[in-house]
Amino acid sequence: MSETRTSAKVRTAFVVAGVLNVVGMLLFTSAFTSDRLARVDPEAFSLTGTLLICAWGVAYIGASRVLDRARWLVGAFVLEKVVYASRWVWWISGEEADLGALFRDDPLTGLYYAIYGPYDFLWGAFFLMVFLRRGGRSAASR
Repeated sequence: MSETRTSAKVRTAFVVAGVLNVVGMLLFTSAFTSDRLARVDPEAFSLTGTLLICAWGVAYIGASRVLDRARWLVGAFVLEKVVYASRWVWWISGEEADLGALFRDDPLTGLYYAIYGPYDFLWGAFFLMVFLRRGGRSAASR
């Protein structure tokens, strides 16, 4: 597979990650009119927190256009995903985590809390792969 084609797929994946962040927050917060996510984890999913998740999504989309010059920005995306995935592990392993009750009370909130940790882990792994691959290139090929 040619480098150009691989790069196009990677750029497309960044756009998909960004769109999923933005659309996901719009969906799971009912366009920022619901505090269901914040009731479960007010530190991470307050209105400010959910708006910042959208901002990260917009950053992924923007980065898709400059990936050859944005290795350390991709590194910041890795760090961001590590934070969210780690927070989910901390939450899901805590005494207050009850996915069954969340699904019974509000299936959409239950779904969000069931998937956001693994979702962030997978995107973090993808961003890490891109970060590491970008590090092996010479300055002339970037």
